[in-house]
Amino acid sequence: VILCVMIWHNVKAQNIQEQKRLDLTNKLAHDIKTPVFVISGYAYSLKEDIDRNERDFYIDNIIEEADEINDLVQKMLNFSKLDSYTMKLNKTEFDLFEAVQKTAEKYTALPENKTIALTQSGDNMICADRELMETVIQNLIDNAVKYSLPDTEIMIDVNGKTLSVSNQTEPLTKSELKQMWQPYFRKDKSRSQKGNGLGLSIVKSILDLH
Repeated sequence: VILCVMIWHNVKAQNIQEQKRLDLTNKLAHDIKTPVFVISGYAYSLKEDIDRNERDFYIDNIIEEADEINDLVQKMLNFSKLDSYTMKLNKTEFDLFEAVQKTAEKYTALPENKTIALTQSGDNMICADRELMETVIQNLIDNAVKYSLPDTEIMIDVNGKTLSVSNQTEPLTKSELKQMWQPYFRKDKSRSQKGNGLGLSIVKSILDLH
């Protein structure tokens, strides 16, 4: 009986994992399909006899859509790598505030009158994989910038070994809060936003590894 129960649990876990992979594959295919369709349309338009301005417009959009596909594929590869048992952390001592400050400096010009306020206190030295933690920092700030309301301030606070990123956004339901860390989850209203719903799931995977 014990053996049967163990086998049943193993089969159930494998089925759940397989379903998750299938869902991820379907969502990845869906997210890639749209930019590929756009690229194809612009490429056919370039074959027509068009003026220089239209030609440059089509080329710029093809480059933008290709970059979006490349970003999505790279994030999927990173997520798969983080989700494997072979991932090794390269831990070193470094200043968390210095790493946050370096990343925050990239966000000098934000849309819709959004601003960033950075505060610091205490001893910020941590032992972690710096490259992966910089990915965490960037994904958290990216998420805050993308989904914060216009004319609001994004608060980034490094207090000792704790990092918090706060922003004002549309209300989230309990269900949405539970799904927030799942790959490919995006709030319905945010579907028009650029993004693939992998940022916070990558953050969770990195922090789980640590």
